[in-house]
Amino acid sequence: MVLGRGRSQHRQQAIRANNAIKENQKLREELRRTETIVSIYTKHRWWMEEQASRSYEMIRFTEYRPSQIHRVVNDRDAIFLGIGSYGSVLQCKIGEKTVAVKIPNNRDSRKPLPSMREFNQEANKRALKMQVAILKKIRHQNLVTLIGACPERQILIYEFLPNGSLKDHLTESGQRRRFTWKRRVRAASSICSALIFLHNTEPYPIVHGNLKTSNILFSKDNGFARMLIGSDTHKTQLDVSALGIILLQLVTAQEPKDLRKNVLSKLGDIIRFQGKSMEQQHEVLKSIVDPDLKKCQLDDAAEMLFLGLKCSDPNEKHRPDLAADVWPLIEEMKSSASHRQG
Repeated sequence: MVLGRGRSQHRQQAIRANNAIKENQKLREELRRTETIVSIYTKHRWWMEEQASRSYEMIRFTEYRPSQIHRVVNDRDAIFLGIGSYGSVLQCKIGEKTVAVKIPNNRDSRKPLPSMREFNQEANKRALKMQVAILKKIRHQNLVTLIGACPERQILIYEFLPNGSLKDHLTESGQRRRFTWKRRVRAASSICSALIFLHNTEPYPIVHGNLKTSNILFSKDNGFARMLIGSDTHKTQLDVSALGIILLQLVTAQEPKDLRKNVLSKLGDIIRFQGKSMEQQHEVLKSIVDPDLKKCQLDDAAEMLFLGLKCSDPNEKHRPDLAADVWPLIEEMKSSASHRQG
């Protein structure tokens, strides 16, 4: 009986010790998360103060009448940029300011709204009104600014960023060669920072919901990546998974379809990978990493690949926390890349 009681006490002590370790881990994670959010919001405050002093246009939102939009999009200097999931995108001038005008699919700014048979007019109006109400208030150094809208024509007006999208930088060979490891890690940091900002807004988190390389644009002045945002009602985990795929694309320069499966089949899990010799690890990485990447430390590439795999894990419970786990790691990579001048 004494022996049994001793075993029971030992088991209880082990359970208490294990619980204490778990609690300590949670506290450390929460501390990292808090430090990250404080850092990101501090940088955001500085940026907002700088923008407010430099350009009132950056913090002002304008509602336009259909007649104003008609003149803008039919100006001879308007340039068709392409078609996205929302609709056509034009580069236009409003006064002296160059803007990007997004016109919904099957819409012409001169024509009246479609009939009920073509499309649920009122539902789309309400959806756009809700979207604009959210997006017009958001200002962040890594988010493309919504500077205006024409609700009657369901047209959105964004600041214009001239340096192309992340997709352009990863798919066009000339741009890809100039898209160094240092710039890729900095892009990853910008995207992650913007997501943390959105996911921690009050009173409710904002979910991007359509995060992909064509929605990551580059500014002219500093080359920072800035997300073209929507607002969605999905869970924030959707954005975490999408970020994971983008991290894999930054390393491989491959299309997203089946990318996770292909990388995982070559890389394996982290335990199996670390069990290989250094030479074997490098051979595996060389078969995955974008060959146009120069001065890329393969160890850093492996770290970003495994981070991308974790973020895009099909089981969302296995995905890391952006603020506590992902951003600190990416910041370490960014610091390392800056020191190497890659």
